[in-house]
Amino acid sequence: TKNRYGFFPSASAGWVISKEPFWKDPKTTIKLRMSVGMTGNQGGIGPYAWMPLANGGYNYLNESGIAFMTKGNENLKWEKTTQYDLGLDMAFFSGELTLSADFFQKYTKDMLYNKPIPATSGFTNEICNIGQMRNSGLELTLGSDVSIGDFRWQGGFNISFIKNRLTSLINDGVLTSGSYHALKVGEEVGSFYMIKMLGIYQKDEDVPKKQYEQGVRAGDVMYEDVNGDGDIDTAGDSQFCGSANPLFTGGLSSTFSWKGFDVSLLFAFSYGNNLYQIWNGGLRLGNGLWPSQESEALARWTGPGTSDSVPRAIYGMTWNSTRFISTRYLHDASYLRCKSLSLSYTLPAKAAKKVGMDLLKIYIQADNLFLISPYRFIDPEVNSSLDATKMGLDNMWLPQPRTFSFGVKIQL
Repeated sequence: TKNRYGFFPSASAGWVISKEPFWKDPKTTIKLRMSVGMTGNQGGIGPYAWMPLANGGYNYLNESGIAFMTKGNENLKWEKTTQYDLGLDMAFFSGELTLSADFFQKYTKDMLYNKPIPATSGFTNEICNIGQMRNSGLELTLGSDVSIGDFRWQGGFNISFIKNRLTSLINDGVLTSGSYHALKVGEEVGSFYMIKMLGIYQKDEDVPKKQYEQGVRAGDVMYEDVNGDGDIDTAGDSQFCGSANPLFTGGLSSTFSWKGFDVSLLFAFSYGNNLYQIWNGGLRLGNGLWPSQESEALARWTGPGTSDSVPRAIYGMTWNSTRFISTRYLHDASYLRCKSLSLSYTLPAKAAKKVGMDLLKIYIQADNLFLISPYRFIDPEVNSSLDATKMGLDNMWLPQPRTFSFGVKIQL
């Protein structure tokens, strides 16, 4: 390859403002941080990916033969990311309260991607550098360690706001990434690309002629006709609809201690991300032999005005379910989850010594205690793929279990 080597410099600087002679508050500290650096990524580039590779065993006319299995790309480059970071660390009341804030801008160029190509070329994909992306974000972290007599509170809160945008691609059009996502300049990596559901046709006369001729009637799904031809098809009417990326994520933790008692809480949250429900058999309402979910069957359209979100039940009708990939199965996956709640009691050291122990601690703990989310199916915190271009897919993955445990910790 022509681009085997890379150069990735970095630099950072910090200023502890509270150590300057003009600073007069000994219980407060402030530090300003700045950094810039470049990193290289060759993930996805396998050994010899830059050159065409052939395998044997492809015999022809009783003669031994070989066939090319990969296309190769001698122009492959390192994926390069340059990040600028500005941070601020503050501590108040001799460290009882802390604040850390980071703002960053990250620019990635020569992004690596396994691009689909026409099968008529003899191959189905090609590893290549496709474009540039910008990430920007703000991360805030708050901490506490406060003691009042026998009472102590240790807490932490963090929240992250991150936004990404594709700033260039190998072309200005839409580059599909699987069946549910696509890439385009100006859109996020992880954006969903599909047909948008507008509602339910309430009257037969509302159905466009071309759709009516295909059997669409009142009670069937109304899709947005993007190209205005009166019909619905994936090529002409798909559009960007939501993203697998949340607007913000974060967590909250607190431990309250009083004498020998401790109560600990841990929460996690995410807001603004979408999740596509790949498993949808129970929502098909007559398409195939799938049993229908009771809630879906009871909410179905049965006449004008009865539903604008769940279509009628009709056997063999694919229009409402499997004919198109649509936003009917795209849901808000925001959530607030109680990850852990625990209560413990530690016997005072003197009392433990009297029974021949160095430590005696009794505890009870609940994990995944509760979940609050508009996502009405199994678990909003799942992903069928960890590929950044294909995230936000729920294929009936097992949810996180709710567990309760009781224990005794003894040290002799």
